[in-house]
Amino acid sequence: MLRRLGISAVAFAEGDSISSLAYQPTAAQRFTATAQEHIADAVYAMNCDAPTTAFLLAVIAGDDTTIETAREDAFRATGIAHVLALSGLHVGVIVWLAMLLLTPVFSLRGGRTVGYILLAVTILLYALATGLSASVARAAVMVAVFIFTKLKNRAPSPYNALFFTVFIWLCINPLWIFSAGLQLSAAAVFVIIWLSPIVCPVTMPARLRSILSLVAIPIIALTGTSLLTAYYFHRLPLWFLPVNIVAGLTVPLMVALGAIGCLLTAAG
Repeated sequence: MLRRLGISAVAFAEGDSISSLAYQPTAAQRFTATAQEHIADAVYAMNCDAPTTAFLLAVIAGDDTTIETAREDAFRATGIAHVLALSGLHVGVIVWLAMLLLTPVFSLRGGRTVGYILLAVTILLYALATGLSASVARAAVMVAVFIFTKLKNRAPSPYNALFFTVFIWLCINPLWIFSAGLQLSAAAVFVIIWLSPIVCPVTMPARLRSILSLVAIPIIALTGTSLLTAYYFHRLPLWFLPVNIVAGLTVPLMVALGAIGCLLTAAG
């Protein structure tokens, strides 16, 4: 089971010594290590202050080891520690940036298929670069389902797309069914699909609907997952909802600006 989960090191302990035998990182692990080094170099090259640098490393590269314990405790106490762990929120921002950069490709004749293929490759590379954690893998699968439906020129039921995505997740790892992350992800998407058309109806003016959705969707997601959050984490602070609304509006902006800053820095 350990080897199936990616453990590739064999070790033994004898007396006061520990030695490892036959460890050989896979190609994906080598790619992840190299990519993380380049991302970290780009983040440090932006010359932000220490807390900002630590935050950007967490929300872009998935490396939260440089965040101070007191600051991490503050995130946890206010109920927004989830923004420090890469998830669908962060992958969604990367998808938006990738589609923005691929706009010239989509505008070409016959470029739609090429654009979506490049988008899929971009998300796969980002997932590998950040270590392919369970939450990022689940978000990448959801993006892949979205891209597949677009390539097939179909507009399936959002519920069908969600449950098909969950089915693929469980094919990848059946044990994820016991994961708090999978349950929270599925519950959040389900309530968004269910309630957002009611709160933000299509009959509403498009601009007003876009603005309202920025506030409404975080509230819907947090309300729909509050019982699971209380069950798994044994806390639901009174300021949990308002703080998460603020985080839902600001964190995507910071992730986007940080990613753009990394790209500009890497380009010199």
